[in-house]
Amino acid sequence: MKTITSKVYQRGKLLEMRKKRYVITAIVLFTIIGSAYLFNRLHVSSPDIVMSVNGEQVTKEELQTELGLTSMKGSSKEALHRAEHAIVRFKVQWALAKQLGIVDSSTLDQLRQMENSERQQKQQKQQVVYGVTQLSAHDYQDYALSKSVIELKEKLLADGVITVTNAELKQKYEEVKVSYRKQDAITIHKITVDKRDSDGQVTKSSIQKAREKMEDIERKIANGSDFDVIAKSVNASNQIMVQQFTDKTSRIDENAYSYLLEEAKLLQEGQVGQVLENETELTLIRCISRVPQGYTPLNEIQDRIKIMLTNEKYEKYVDQLVLKAKVITDANK
Repeated sequence: MKTITSKVYQRGKLLEMRKKRYVITAIVLFTIIGSAYLFNRLHVSSPDIVMSVNGEQVTKEELQTELGLTSMKGSSKEALHRAEHAIVRFKVQWALAKQLGIVDSSTLDQLRQMENSERQQKQQKQQVVYGVTQLSAHDYQDYALSKSVIELKEKLLADGVITVTNAELKQKYEEVKVSYRKQDAITIHKITVDKRDSDGQVTKSSIQKAREKMEDIERKIANGSDFDVIAKSVNASNQIMVQQFTDKTSRIDENAYSYLLEEAKLLQEGQVGQVLENETELTLIRCISRVPQGYTPLNEIQDRIKIMLTNEKYEKYVDQLVLKAKVITDANK
């Protein structure tokens, strides 16, 4: 009996020791996990830190500036979400610019101070300063990123992270070529009535007289009179006045004859437009012909199309960086 009792006692002590070890181990694990959680929460829950992006802290001031409010109280969840998203988007791009050596490791505030110092020196030397003399933190952030993004796109293209193939260029061209349609070749005939009197002056009386004459011309055309016959009888030269608008003359036309060109674009062959008036004359036009000129060929706008595609692919690349970013926010902000 003594031997059996001794063995039972020893087993009991062994089980008791194991239980203590399990309890101690559980306490240690709980402490480690709890500490890690508290560290993460406190990491963004200090009075001035409201979130972190891939370990980089974001201050309350940064978030308030992005929100465009003097206080975060009462801000809608949607506005807050947009502000946080904008901050994350900036942070991942800025981190990428650092990683690729496009910007140095200085803080944004240090870079802003250097930029403002340079601007101030230029102003003192009466040199040209583009924009304001002193950039705020948020304005400098936008300015610095916009400069960096240009180099980022070039670097990503050069490294093959972003690619633009000939097939993609052709496909994009087909999608957007309607925006590069050449101006139709349009030919118009014109009737003009001078608003000036016999002394070359524009007076209320001469304007009224010119308008009445043009109204009479419109009535005759509406009643079936031939536009060209009237043009010959009314125009000072006694000739039909002809004008052509083509893709080659578009720059001149848009400056000197924009009012005629805009009206001509609205007309089909044979149609007569509305009366147009400038400082010295009234004009009525008739579209004689319009011939489609097709689209600007891809080889002439290939660089523009490539920029479009690069911009689109860059934005998608940044979208992926945003999705992969480790973002910790303070739920009580």
